[in-house]
Parts: sequence; structure tokens; C-alpha cells
Amino acid sequence: MNQDQLKAALTRPDFLDELHHLLWVVPHENRGEWDEGWNCRDHALITAALAQLFGFTAMVGYGRAMFVQGPSGEFPPVGMGVNPHAWAMVERGGMYDLSPRLTHAKKYPDWRPSPIKVIAQSTCQPTEGTKFSMVLEPDQFENTVARATHEQDCFHAVFLGERANDLSRIILGDSLNFCNSALTDALRARFGEKGDWHAKAVLHLWEFLKGDASTLTQIPQMEAWQRIADRKGDAVYRVCSRGRIN
Repeated sequence: MNQDQLKAALTRPDFLDELHHLLWVVPHENRGEWDEGWNCRDHALITAALAQLFGFTAMVGYGRAMFVQGPSGEFPPVGMGVNPHAWAMVERGGMYDLSPRLTHAKKYPDWRPSPIKVIAQSTCQPTEGTKFSMVLEPDQFENTVARATHEQDCFHAVFLGERANDLSRIILGDSLNFCNSALTDALRARFGEKGDWHAKAVLHLWEFLKGDASTLTQIPQMEAWQRIADRKGDAVYRVCSRGRIN
């Protein structure tokens, strides 16, 4: 598999439906802040692990993001800030963020549905009318966001990269604490404090992409996770061995 084939696999509509069915939750108030339910760190961890299974070295990156809708007709510019934010970084393959849900945003009443589905190979998908920027300095971030508010009829995703984690057996084995999200709160409530749920989800999604697993989108989210939890075997060991993760 080459980088373009990885991008094609990770942006397949049926795969994204499967991934989002498992990882998105209903927007809600979370620890005193409004949460759109993306669970970006869960997405980043699973995306990076899948890239490793397909033979690519990947990391989880962190920072913050601003999704900016430039002025359009009578509509003024509007931005959706996400801080903190996480994404996957594939060596020589760019950045992947499969978590955004940009069709609506309760916190931003002027928000218009964005065409951006995902970011893959450091490019917004679809590419028409969209733009992606990754910067490494706070001043660059603020300046890029400011310029984006003047880009007519453009949807611009601006990311500030601050740090990154290599994937490890420890992270996958302690994924509930690593992700620490609204989703992991729900998984803890259902299954308890310990478990290799993310590693098992990685194996399900890997098999799904290869055509060896059926979709779980036809059953409720927690029932889907129950089927994943019921998988036999040491999922962390399997992912790390197959994906060359230490």
C-alpha cells in the first residue's frame, strides 16, 4: 500500500460511517464546556494505529484548531475554535483528522454547514472551496486565522501544532486514560475502568477496510461497542505486533 492508497482507504465513505458510528457522541455539556462530540483524541489514536497496521509510521499530534468560514454574500465570517485538539500524523504522508463534524455547531449560531468532511494528507476533503494550514507558532496561528476571515467563499482549517506522542504499547493498553473523552466516560460506565477497547476497535476497523468484517452501523453505538468488547484475544498485542509498535 502506498500513501495515496492509505488516503483512499481512510476517506472511504463507508469506513467514515463506521468510524463515526463508534466514536462520535451527541453534542453536550462536558465538564463545564460545550462539547460537539467529536472525540478527536479517540479518532487520532485509532487513525494512527490503523496507519501503522498498513505499514506506515504514525504519531498523535496535539495543539489547537480554528475552522473559519470566510465571508459569503450577506454572511459574515465565522470561526469554530477547538482547543485542545488532536490528530494523526503519518510519516511522509501528512496529517489526518477524521474527527470533525462541521454540518452544525450549537455553540456558534451563525455557523453554516461546511463542506469539509475530513483532513487527509494535510488537505481538506473535498478540496474545492477549502484550504488547510498547519503552523507551529502561536503568532502564525493568529495571523493565519485573521487572513482566513477575509477569504471570500472559503472554508479554511487552521491548525497549531504544539507536541506529539509516538504510539506505544503503553498508550494502547491505557487508551481510556490516554483519550479521556466523553466516549471513554461512556465506555467506562459500560465496561469498567480497564480494557483494550480501542485496540479491539482498531482491529475491527482494519478488518472492515479489508472486507473481512461486517458493518456495525445498523445497531446502537453501545451495542456495537459490546460486540467489539466481546472479541477474543489480546488486541493490544496483535495491534502492536502487526503494526510494529513498541
